[in-house]
Amino acid sequence: MIWLSCTFLLLIVLSSFALLVSAEEADAFLLSSRIIKNKVAPGEWAEFEIDIYNGYSYPETFRIVNQQEGVEWSLLTDPKTFIDGIVLKGKEQQTFRVRLKDINLTRDYKRPYHVLLDLKGKESHYVKTLRFPVYLMPGSYSDQSLFQVIPQFPSVVDPNQPQSFKVTITNTNWKDYPQIKVSLTSNFFSRETLIGMLANTSKTLDFPVELPNTVDKGSDTVLISLSDPATKEQFARTTVTYQVLAPHAPFERELETEKSFLFYTDTIRIKNPQNFYSEQSLRIPTSFLERFLGSTDPELEREEIDGKLYYTTKLRLGPQESFVITITTNYRMIVYALIALALLIYTYYMFKSPIVVVKQAENIRLAHDGLRELTVVLTVANRSKKAYSNVEVFDRVPKLMQLYHRVDQTFRPYKTTHHPNGDIISWQFDLTPQEERIIRYVLSPKIEIIGDLRLPKALMKFHEDGTPVRVQSNELDVSTGASRSERMSEEKPE
Repeated sequence: MIWLSCTFLLLIVLSSFALLVSAEEADAFLLSSRIIKNKVAPGEWAEFEIDIYNGYSYPETFRIVNQQEGVEWSLLTDPKTFIDGIVLKGKEQQTFRVRLKDINLTRDYKRPYHVLLDLKGKESHYVKTLRFPVYLMPGSYSDQSLFQVIPQFPSVVDPNQPQSFKVTITNTNWKDYPQIKVSLTSNFFSRETLIGMLANTSKTLDFPVELPNTVDKGSDTVLISLSDPATKEQFARTTVTYQVLAPHAPFERELETEKSFLFYTDTIRIKNPQNFYSEQSLRIPTSFLERFLGSTDPELEREEIDGKLYYTTKLRLGPQESFVITITTNYRMIVYALIALALLIYTYYMFKSPIVVVKQAENIRLAHDGLRELTVVLTVANRSKKAYSNVEVFDRVPKLMQLYHRVDQTFRPYKTTHHPNGDIISWQFDLTPQEERIIRYVLSPKIEIIGDLRLPKALMKFHEDGTPVRVQSNELDVSTGASRSERMSEEKPE
């Protein structure tokens, strides 16, 4: 048993040591690599830089080994002793340069060869494989700049319209250019821009151009040049010639106006006096009022420019071609609207009653079994400056209600008529100009009333210039409080 325990402890110690060694080796090499040049012509060396950090606490000898030495690739290092072995102290870091050259391999610029190099530690026996991509360019590859420039210019240019001059540039080199200056120069304009281009790629540039209004009919030549902005080296030059049309003469306008009663028709004839097609923007002044009263044929947009309103459109007319625009302004609509407004006002005052009656309820008294009594208030108001005599007011008492003995003593009814559908109370009086008369009377229920109570409209009669006039008040809904079921639940003994 003692022998087995010792063996088990020994295995644990060895395992822990192995884990510590593995962890140390994992941090032994810290590597990074950079491409200096990996696109090479025949006979040229590809170059790379390697940063190596000795993570051990003791010195270590490192060497780099070509897995394909003498078969496909030649290897040089800087310093040269890197191949045989270089000692790095513990925690020391150095940078080395590696050069590779192929040995008669098939050249393929589209797909790189991946060269495998082993970095080995002598004491730790640690091995790290590095991969370096190398492009083998055709035999004609050099640093000489080769570019194709294809201009896409219009053959004929209208000087009154914005133009778009396009240039397609192809970098046929096996070299990247971080900056290329592209310049367009002519008698009428000059444009330039900076671009970057990768090897074997193309770019299309768009140069917007507006020619000056003073340009004459004729031709213009544009010089397109590509150069290095730092060294001023010229990469490519080419020229393009295009024709310039004669400057546009403004369209001619001829205006004819027809007038009738508050209705105007303007006929505008637009004509292109030139012997070639022309496109121009057209503005026709208008006003704020015409925005609502005017219309055009064909329909034109309305636009505010510098605080003024215009009808605007764009016209493209052929040689000597004409175009007709009709603008109509109808001021009759204003007159019609004013007449309609006057009629409305006249009708309102014609049919507006000079005397009104309004019905209200106040002093509503409730008991546990519902409504006990309420006071009905009739307000009669003379809104005119005219006196009226023999004004009669009639109000019906609801069938379930009765006239209470307490009645307003200052203005008692002159008659009460009994009716199966409810008693009718009548008042008669005179009204002075702007006078307001208030009538009050009290109602009490004949039986218990559940829910709301509706009071009917009161009726008023009087004569206006010998013509009898009848005016009704509003109806009135009066709430009598809780429903029967609610009251029964409230009255239920505990």
